[in-house]
Amino acid sequence: MIVVDAGNTRIKIAFFVDDKIVSSAFFEHVDLASITNYLKNIKYKKSIISSVRSDADTVQLKSVLKNCLDFKQAFIPLKISYKSINTLGSDRIANVIAAGSKTQTNVLVLDIGTCIKFDFINSNKVYEGGSISPGIHLRYKSLNDYTGKLPLLHETSKPKILGKSTKECIHFGILNGIQGEINYLIDHYMHEYSDLTIFVTGGDAKYFDYSEKSNIFVVENLTLFGLSLILKAND
Repeated sequence: MIVVDAGNTRIKIAFFVDDKIVSSAFFEHVDLASITNYLKNIKYKKSIISSVRSDADTVQLKSVLKNCLDFKQAFIPLKISYKSINTLGSDRIANVIAAGSKTQTNVLVLDIGTCIKFDFINSNKVYEGGSISPGIHLRYKSLNDYTGKLPLLHETSKPKILGKSTKECIHFGILNGIQGEINYLIDHYMHEYSDLTIFVTGGDAKYFDYSEKSNIFVVENLTLFGLSLILKAND
């Protein structure tokens, strides 16, 4: 099967065989020629797409996929206790489905990308909610957009505590601020739920440190794995 996660920053495509990723590719834009070239030598029977892109982009992507199931029309194998289900992101749903398939405990998923998302699913496989806050580059951009003189940064190296210049203060403040947010929320969930397994994913997850406790796992491509499980549930 082919799984497509068309996110805000890039389009991720993976080829699954027996629940394993055999190959994958990443595209910054809806480059149909490059995507078609990637797919042409892959033998698959079905596909699924989750897209937060424009309707036009999504239609174009679906046009090059075989037997494509749109996430919006899919059966979701998950109980959801959430006030605004229609606004719940497909990536958040896919993440908790993938994480929940790996353990029988309560589960917390931390996805660090364009936004920082915490999502909680209890041991009865009921999604209860979480939180969303701006990611690294949104925070950099907001400081540049809403002030007259602060520069736009893209720095992601490990920060110190004490900044000696304006750029260092912005860099250290944002990265350490996110690290503090991560530490606080993980500690809060662990205090509330003793039987808790934590999964960390997302393109910017690598820039932060996590507790070395045995119940925290960093899993690349968690969203893609979740989408593959949804496609299987729709056979």
